[in-house]
Amino acid sequence: MHEEFLASLNADNICKVETMFYILDVEDSTTRQNLKVDVKNLARKFGQSRAYDASLKAAVQERAKRNRGPAKGKKTKFTDQPVQLVCGDWDCDDLGVRSAFVTRSGDDYEFKYACSMPIMPVELLSNADTATERIRLAFAVRGEWRYITVDRLTVASSTRIVELANAGVEVTSENAKLLVRYISDVIALNELPRITATSKLGWYEDQFIPYSDVVRLDNERQYWQIFGSVKSAGARDKWVEYMIPLLNYNILFRLTMAASLASPVISRVNALPFIWHLWGGTGSGKSVATVCAMSVWGDPLIGKLTQTMNKTMNNIMSIAGFLNSIPFGADELQTIKKQGATYDSLVMNLTEGVDRGRMTYNKVDELKTWCCSFLFTGEDPLTKQSSGGGVINRVMETQCTDEKIICKPGNEIVEFVSKNHGHIGREWIAILNKYGNDLGKIYAQAFAKMLEIAPDTTEKKAQSAALVWMADCLAATEIFHIPVLAPQEMLPFLKTSDEVSIAERAHTFILDAIAENAGKFVDEQNTPKGEIWGRISMGEEVLFNKTVLCRLLEDNMFNFDSVKGEWARKEYIRLNSRGKFSHNTKVCGVKANYVCLTLS
Repeated sequence: MHEEFLASLNADNICKVETMFYILDVEDSTTRQNLKVDVKNLARKFGQSRAYDASLKAAVQERAKRNRGPAKGKKTKFTDQPVQLVCGDWDCDDLGVRSAFVTRSGDDYEFKYACSMPIMPVELLSNADTATERIRLAFAVRGEWRYITVDRLTVASSTRIVELANAGVEVTSENAKLLVRYISDVIALNELPRITATSKLGWYEDQFIPYSDVVRLDNERQYWQIFGSVKSAGARDKWVEYMIPLLNYNILFRLTMAASLASPVISRVNALPFIWHLWGGTGSGKSVATVCAMSVWGDPLIGKLTQTMNKTMNNIMSIAGFLNSIPFGADELQTIKKQGATYDSLVMNLTEGVDRGRMTYNKVDELKTWCCSFLFTGEDPLTKQSSGGGVINRVMETQCTDEKIICKPGNEIVEFVSKNHGHIGREWIAILNKYGNDLGKIYAQAFAKMLEIAPDTTEKKAQSAALVWMADCLAATEIFHIPVLAPQEMLPFLKTSDEVSIAERAHTFILDAIAENAGKFVDEQNTPKGEIWGRISMGEEVLFNKTVLCRLLEDNMFNFDSVKGEWARKEYIRLNSRGKFSHNTKVCGVKANYVCLTLS
């Protein structure tokens, strides 16, 4: 096949560069190798064996250099590529990414693939929450371009870059080093766009994720089910028209919708997260109301934007940190008890708005924060008689009786919102931005109105009620075009200071305990029988054995030391002559420590 070429060789031309290039241009590697052996034998005959070896290696280096091209000469040539980039020594087309490399022997070159599919870096993301940089890669699978955002460390390490295989990138331990080198070269040769990124949804300064074109979310794969559910489907006007009869039918449905809309307002007016809780028996429509409220932001079905509470506390707080300003909707709250968490701890953990700090073996994890509303449903109330004042202050809850809070069949409503959702979220953020700084003034007016109609409520209760009422007023005016709620309609949700005060509730509990156990208190006329707790005097005062009193309070989640100061201030107890809370005196001839409770 190459007989004429071999016959043309002599001592003068066998080491010429043209001879070397002729050999290297043979495409079939076996034929090329055999031809090199034949020419080497001729060079040996002519006494130029060493000169031949040197000339061949020089030609290989030159040909490899030519195949790689000038430093910034080559550009990517992928079909439908999102952007064209300079790729240096690499050939980038629909066959993949490859470059020419000299073989180990030095007498030949070969093409090696960094990846057998189109792939390229397209953006660098600077995460404002973690102060780290991530990279967004584009890659094509059967002609379809996909995107993935990963840590810079992932694409800088041949041992970690193989993790991209889980996303569909053709990378193995064999080509990992070359893929790392290719990505590094392209980043160095191009000015890739640098985008500000964040790890969570909702507000970042004046931008709202995922509606912003300026700030990007960079960990969507970690919460892909939630992130993928923040989307729109169906028709906006159709959704609004469908919701109006439901809003006008029952105030609980309407306030559930308002609690959802209030979520992104919270941080804008420097308020605190709160919980809206509907509880009661099944069939009232409370779960349907929550699903409708979550349809403001996207696909509201259970497992999408609406969560179940069959999760650990850590997972719940992690999701809250990701949602950030978007409401956390959850059904069947009672399932949290299976995880060993109490309602009180749940309320405090969530409404504090800060996750617990954690530390792994080599770093401190990012401290997650959030500022959203929580929409819960369940069979039980969230608060109980012994709940702390801080818990009651942060919860707005009401019982759903046998009367339904929806005027249409529940399955019909859920079917509708599963096909029509997510349009109002973007519109609502635009409305809030339209009001700008005036949003704080509107909130201040709503807050003042709540205190005006309920002067005996707490500020935190008024704060939550103001957020809900304000959201309802804006939505009624801007979106639904229906009459706004009168402020007095918020009164049932504004507990008084005494209802919130743990000291007041503990005092009520003890008075009930005295009435229930009247036979355990003696007076001047009766003879003691059985267990004695103390002495009652003319229906005016009770000497209550301090040990028994403290035990009763502790058994019902109260603490005497935490309430005694408030009791003394309100003159529910009478101090002794030295200003102490207990009296060392005799009842039925036995001296002990007693607390003197006033009954008048």
